[in-house]
Amino acid sequence: MITHIFSDLDGTLLDEEGKVTPKTVKTIKKSGIPFSLVSARTPNDMEKIANSTKTNLE
Repeated sequence: MITHIFSDLDGTLLDEEGKVTPKTVKTIKKSGIPFSLVSARTPNDMEKIANSTKTNLE
């Protein structure tokens, strides 16, 4: 049973334009499974993506 999803950003969560697609957000939200971003980027570099994803998931 999957209890948490951890996702990398580049080449996994983000599209070619560096954004999370509405379809991806919908799928994550529909799953009802806790979701965390994981990346080698600095926290400052991840902040905009994390905030937009969080806002879209609420």
